[in-house]
Amino acid sequence: MENNARMFEDKVVLVTGTSRGIGSNIAQHFLEQGAKVIGISRTKNDSIDHELFEPMCVDVTSEVDVNELVMFILEKHKKIDVLVNNAGINKDSSLLKMEVEVFKDVIDVNLLGTFIMTKSVSKVMKEQKQGKIVNLSSVAARNNNYGQSNYAASKGAIEAFTRASAVEMAKNGINVNAVAPGCVKTNMFDHMDKTMIHSLESKIPVRRFALADEVSSVVLFLCSEGAQYITGETVTVDGGLSISIM
Repeated sequence: MENNARMFEDKVVLVTGTSRGIGSNIAQHFLEQGAKVIGISRTKNDSIDHELFEPMCVDVTSEVDVNELVMFILEKHKKIDVLVNNAGINKDSSLLKMEVEVFKDVIDVNLLGTFIMTKSVSKVMKEQKQGKIVNLSSVAARNNNYGQSNYAASKGAIEAFTRASAVEMAKNGINVNAVAPGCVKTNMFDHMDKTMIHSLESKIPVRRFALADEVSSVVLFLCSEGAQYITGETVTVDGGLSISIM
């Protein structure tokens, strides 16, 4: 993504889950392209220092909190051009040992949070007759890992939700798409055993993890004017892992 393009100049962008990792990287990319970014997380992100970045602590599973947030943004910025539903958690456990509350926690944040944010922001975008929404899925929606029945279920549902909401919103000028990353090089891998990392990389055709920048660039493309005719799609960013039989 070329920084001199400034393709999101004066756009108002709402990104959830910006405290670290992919969400933080996505927010930074939008800032570099001139956007005003409201970054939502349960904990504050102090790593992004930019006058156009507004960090806010909001629980995406609370409809009251989300509606208040949207009203605040409208009062201050008068519009919302882009929503990126990135907030997500994982709590892995084998199916037989997984507690109901653990399953529910992951579904609530990953799926219910995406629904609540989309519902609230879509009302604004409908009035504007334009908007871009990108939901973060995962290759886990199709390539299931042991102990991730709750996470896989949430991400598979997000892709189905993306397709269904895209059909409903198309008449209002709103594009809804999803991005499904594979293994992404973030801080979570800093303390992982190197043998384990090499084992994971060996299963990926391109033989490495994705950079967060490579995921963010796809998100920004789907939110750009160049993606006006793309809706209801899930773009996989996994170095060929999903299609590999190796």
